Amino acid sequence: MGEGIDIYGYRWRGAQTKRTKSQIYRDFYKPKLDKLLTKTYEKAVPGGSITVGFSKKGNKHLYDDAFKGNGGLQKIDLINLHKRLKAAEYVSDAGLYKQRKDNIKHFYYFKTRLHGKIVYLNVAKEEYRQRNGRVRSRHYLYSIRSKIR
Repeated sequence: MGEGIDIYGYRWRGAQTKRTKSQIYRDFYKPKLDKLLTKTYEKAVPGGSITVGFSKKGNKHLYDDAFKGNGGLQKIDLINLHKRLKAAEYVSDAGLYKQRKDNIKHFYYFKTRLHGKIVYLNVAKEEYRQRNGRVRSRHYLYSIRSKIR
């Protein structure tokens, strides 16, 4: 049996079993991303402010982006995403350019620096209906891109 693998200075024993490297990475990063679910930040937008946090759906999308290398996001960046969100500045917002099957209705774009480059944080506005019929919304970090689409 193997002795484990090093993931950014951490000795990870998940490698002792016959699992793929991506499964080991997922098990390593998932608890770190789950800690972000409790963090929220007030971000200024035209006409007021919004409370932006993290969601399981958004974290899954961010995790996939990091492993595909989209938007300059690296795996190690997943641990400190809350710091990037806190420091980000509003750039613009946009409605949807295509029909979506989920409840996302709008995107806000914030810019920040990552590895010396400007990247854009895409914040999704998701609307949902409460039991009493009232429509509510929540905002969460959805993806990181090097350009605004």
